[in-house]
Amino acid sequence: MAIKVVIVAGAILALAACSFTDDDLWPTATGESSEIAPSEGEQEQAAAAAGTAAAPTETVTATPLPGGGNATGTVVGMRVAELRSELDLLKRSIQDRGRELQELRGQSAKSAGNYNASVSDVRSRLQVGTTPGNPEVIALWNQAQTRLDQVNTDIGPMTNLANKVNNDVTVAGFLLDSIRSSYSLAGAIDKDHRDLEKLEGAATEALQTADQIKVAINEEIKQQAAYVSSERQNMTALALAIDNGHFLNGAPVGRAQIAAGAPPGGGQVASTAGRRPLVIIRFDRANVQYEDALFSAASQALQRYPNAQFDLVAVSPAGGSQADQASSRGHAERVMRSLTGMGVPANRVTMSATSSPTVGDQEVHIFVR
Repeated sequence: MAIKVVIVAGAILALAACSFTDDDLWPTATGESSEIAPSEGEQEQAAAAAGTAAAPTETVTATPLPGGGNATGTVVGMRVAELRSELDLLKRSIQDRGRELQELRGQSAKSAGNYNASVSDVRSRLQVGTTPGNPEVIALWNQAQTRLDQVNTDIGPMTNLANKVNNDVTVAGFLLDSIRSSYSLAGAIDKDHRDLEKLEGAATEALQTADQIKVAINEEIKQQAAYVSSERQNMTALALAIDNGHFLNGAPVGRAQIAAGAPPGGGQVASTAGRRPLVIIRFDRANVQYEDALFSAASQALQRYPNAQFDLVAVSPAGGSQADQASSRGHAERVMRSLTGMGVPANRVTMSATSSPTVGDQEVHIFVR
């Protein structure tokens, strides 16, 4: 049975950076339901810790290169020797990039593991309850923040490596064009063309390998950046819990439980028609600081109704673009992370999306039942 709530947040709040969320995760606010898959933030955390993007560590060497030197004594034979030397240098460079990527992945995984251990220490203290503003817990939080900064710092070397690989891809493409253009040179014998064919095959493989490493690095950078952004929001939620000495209600639900796909609110999106929001968060400017007001309102709701559930509705202006709708959903995703970070079990939170002609900015409406 729905609980009629009379608590209303005092202020209508405003915006943070938007994040992208897959449309498949979002049912409409008309009552349609959808199974909740792992959020981008959860996927990105696991990827940042484990380094799952595929990339080779060395080039493919199945295609043999022709022997060095001016074996045929022709002008084309000398060109083959030059191209072979350039290709050897490129292949060694690509091998180095692959090894460097694996080393950076190892460093990133180590940094993420250290950070997660520190966060677990903070959560353990808050789970059993402690004094508000406990300096020991604050020290643990500061350690976690420092380690999260290290995770962010690890993105720098990865970006530098991406620039090097981009150069390898460019060189590989230029070299492949040079090999192909050498077929038209006059004065070649049959062996010269056979050697060019071998070089072309090896250069094609080198280009493909370099491109694979490029894609893997770019994905790694994207995942790590999103992971850091998500965890900064979680650290803010933890700081609020430290100020109060405990999570909002009961033990916090870990990220792994959320990722397991437990459908929030039993998987059903409750109707919000005729209901008064507990909180309206209006995202009309950058860097909205809504966590304090959200914590206060949710705490009061849970004190009055210990088994209360929360319905989050992403509201975008009617007639808005798909980008606006995706941004609005991203804001709701952020608010949900704030609630779960404060200790609200994920299975007590539902999310949905709708549009309204009465709103001028992207908003997140939070209802209690």
